[in-house]
Amino acid sequence: MDCKVRRQGKCNYIEIDQEIIDSLRPKKSDSVKQAIEAVSRGNLVKCSKEDYHSEVRTALQKYASEMIDDGQDIYAQIALNEVKRLDKIYGCC
Repeated sequence: MDCKVRRQGKCNYIEIDQEIIDSLRPKKSDSVKQAIEAVSRGNLVKCSKEDYHSEVRTALQKYASEMIDDGQDIYAQIALNEVKRLDKIYGCC
């Protein structure tokens, strides 16, 4: 792992190794991983109420946003439909 400083014009830029960036990202919990995997396969998400409210709901919304950005609208729609379904089961927010 290493960082480099480079200068371009009047600006300094820090180049950070991808390994460092990855280590700073929050790790996905098993509940989030399972929810994203379920949605990506077109399956229903199974999680506890606590997991849903603490992290799964937000993760599904973020996943939907990323899918829209990538032009994968069908996966975004599946994720958002799961949020609606789980909101009905567990209550929203």
